[in-house]
Amino acid sequence: MKAPTPEQMDSTVEQIAEMHTWANYNGWTAVSCGQCKKTVNVLSYAAGWFCPCGAYNNQSWTQTFIPHETPDYGPSLAVIAEGHRQGKLGREEAFKKHREDLYS
Repeated sequence: MKAPTPEQMDSTVEQIAEMHTWANYNGWTAVSCGQCKKTVNVLSYAAGWFCPCGAYNNQSWTQTFIPHETPDYGPSLAVIAEGHRQGKLGREEAFKKHREDLYS
């Protein structure tokens, strides 16, 4: 399998906001590559991940769910937080519209 580019490991606010609506979305966690030691924010509870350096890294099931503030790869803490905020607002708007549709 080909290693991802750093751009492929990044996620936008919009993508994270959409992920926030997933039933099995667990958030992000901070990890480091065992080979190149770069810091990375990856989705929590994944079996593992490929680093752009080409190394495959197993992922611990005992995660902190505390992302790096400014990782070498992956979305920053600020992007993740804004994605969560927008995801929450999107769910609230959807619930509000659903209630209005039910009672109108």
